[in-house]
Amino acid sequence: MKPQYRALRPAQSSASHDDLPHSSPSGLTRKREKVKLACNVCRTKKSACDGQRPTCGSCLKRGSICTFADAAKLSPAPSPAMSQTSEKSSAELLSILQTAPDDDARELLARLRAGEPVFSILASWREGNEGARPVKPTAAEDMSNILVLAPDQASLEYELMIRYPVSYPPPTSLESSLYTSPPVQGPNPPLAPRSYSDESSMVLRDGTTETNELRMTSRSPSEPIPVQPSTFSAGGLWTVRLAQAHIAYWTDMPITKDDAVRVITLYLDIDHPILGLFDADLFINDLLGTQQRFCSGLLVEALLSWAYLAHGPDQPQHGTITDTLITVALSRWENGPVPDSLPNIQALQLLSLTTNFLGQGNISKELLRQSILMGTRMNLLISGEDSQLHTSFYQEDECRAASQTAWGLFSHATFHSLHCQQLELGSLNPPKLPIPEQASNVAPVFPYTCQLWLIVHDILCQRFTESKRPLSASNDVHFIESTLLRLLKFGEELPTQLCRGGRIPHCGIILHIHYHATIAFLLRPLLLQGNDARISLPRISGSEPAHAHFHGASPTVFWHIAFLYVANSACRAQKEDLQRWQLFYMAIDGYALLSARFPMIIAIVKGLMMIAIVTNLITNEEAFKLVDRFRGKEATTYRFIANPTKTCLIVDLDLAITDNQAAHIDVLAQRFDEMALFDELIADKGLD
Repeated sequence: MKPQYRALRPAQSSASHDDLPHSSPSGLTRKREKVKLACNVCRTKKSACDGQRPTCGSCLKRGSICTFADAAKLSPAPSPAMSQTSEKSSAELLSILQTAPDDDARELLARLRAGEPVFSILASWREGNEGARPVKPTAAEDMSNILVLAPDQASLEYELMIRYPVSYPPPTSLESSLYTSPPVQGPNPPLAPRSYSDESSMVLRDGTTETNELRMTSRSPSEPIPVQPSTFSAGGLWTVRLAQAHIAYWTDMPITKDDAVRVITLYLDIDHPILGLFDADLFINDLLGTQQRFCSGLLVEALLSWAYLAHGPDQPQHGTITDTLITVALSRWENGPVPDSLPNIQALQLLSLTTNFLGQGNISKELLRQSILMGTRMNLLISGEDSQLHTSFYQEDECRAASQTAWGLFSHATFHSLHCQQLELGSLNPPKLPIPEQASNVAPVFPYTCQLWLIVHDILCQRFTESKRPLSASNDVHFIESTLLRLLKFGEELPTQLCRGGRIPHCGIILHIHYHATIAFLLRPLLLQGNDARISLPRISGSEPAHAHFHGASPTVFWHIAFLYVANSACRAQKEDLQRWQLFYMAIDGYALLSARFPMIIAIVKGLMMIAIVTNLITNEEAFKLVDRFRGKEATTYRFIANPTKTCLIVDLDLAITDNQAAHIDVLAQRFDEMALFDELIADKGLD
């Protein structure tokens, strides 16, 4: 009998499994295909799953519900580098879609919806727009790209950073913590600050009842200022003391006590360390005790007018309160009698400050002039011909108040002169009274501010005193070099609590703004002399700046000085510098934070737009759109030529070196308005 052998399968050929036909020989079991994703039930039971959807074969036999997990969640996570690249590409494409012309944006969107990869769209866009100006960056990109970039080791910035670490600390993103993203919609939302109405913006000292004493010593202006160890705010102390004030005794304005206390507290905590117009402790004592020695109704109304304008509640009616307070205070001043006194000098300066930023420059200038005349009559400011100090103040508190008033008047007048580029004090010298000292619980900002204004006063006298003109180029360079040495020494002698670090107070930031604006103002005439004017940097040993947590706060109007200088620098920067647009838009975003409160800001922005147009930084259409956004212009309204502010503010800093009048705020703003109005008329005529 013949043996029965089992049939054998033929040997597998050298061809790959993929090349084999899908049909299998009769009687043979087909090999199970691999499944990329099994259902949840099969994965739990660790059983075979054919991956059929919506129900796999195993679940169909078991009669169970078949569900599949999202493949994206189970796939390996992309690397951080790939994620960052993808996010940057998406952000760049979104920015292009927001800012590109309508036709280009529609074309890009159609390609994106058709499934074309983002990197391919960006590559073709860059190729077609090679050499074109980059789109406006976001606020976060502004801060991260500009503030943290280390300077080139062969640059002047690097040399300043190494030799003068207090004045020019290493670049960090520390200042970017001042800004938070605003809850607004639109292609280019401006930077939004933390509002002063937020509870976190006020540093309160719970349980504190001690008095804030300001003491004055017999130190002369040339002597060094002692360093105070403490840096915390006195905001809570002011609140506790002002809670006992009777505001209705000093003014008939229908102002709630809580609002008045809040805005005065913010003024004392933020503006007063810079302005120093009066002795805060003596003022509050008389305010609470309804005494007339260091307080007056005119001073209270003037203080409230500025405090409501700068720090009032974010409501439409706050402007009405400021206007009414100004009207009442000016009526009190004009109808008199207003005798010469320390509170009245202080009130005139506050009224001058308020009317200036309200765009009433002629009134502001007259009020400042009257305060200087009153201070001269009271021997607070001495003319150049007098060498002796004649004072009628004998009591200690009167001497203390007189010293504070004298240096507050000198500082305010010098501040005004710097930004108007004219000598408001004329032949008057700095006060002979000693610089007032601040208590240990307050950062010593005002004493160092006075020291800075002494240097600024010398620069103004050298540049704008007719008897000292003309000066040769060599004398100019010698003066600039020696004064720069004074400024750098001043910066390196700042105490650690006033260095740019994590715990620097808000008023300390403003001091640094004034400091660097002064250096830029001093060096700007060298632009006319080109390479013929060279100065050397002296070597000074400095200390390291402090680093800690930064206390964020909203920019005040004094920040506009930084915005002004940054915008001017961006307009005159080299065309190859791609950061010039970032810097310019940062400055304009900064002005957007202030424009709602201060009417003068819109005139400054118009002037800067005019400079940007002339220097080919932006186009006419871009400038018109930006200003229309500031004005809140609707489609049904028309542009117009605004009334002049009559404020003596220089906007074009470079042009002011050769033509002061043409660089004036009103001249530039009117040129812009005329150009915008002409553009609108031409557009309307084209539509007809």
